[in-house]
Amino acid sequence: MTIVKYSLEIPLEQDDIYVQRFITHLKFFCERVLTNTKQEELKDLAMFELMCQKYPLAYETTKKIVLHLEKSRQYFVSDDEQLYLTIHLSRIRKK
Repeated sequence: MTIVKYSLEIPLEQDDIYVQRFITHLKFFCERVLTNTKQEELKDLAMFELMCQKYPLAYETTKKIVLHLEKSRQYFVSDDEQLYLTIHLSRIRKK
């Protein structure tokens, strides 16, 4: 959450529905990271590329999260997971 807060430069209000959805996603994502579990990928590269282009700040924040996990946990974050994180972050930023 610290990476998100400082990267997006906005307050993360706990009562905001988009923040709550993001936190829920993070709970399940963290469980996968801690257990080193991978999800089956959908491999929708067109959607992933579109989101990266349309929401560059959200994607930059996602990349910071990915880099942190690669360095600290040696965990590879799939393109699908990066897409989901970027979607959540773009929604938080748009509100």
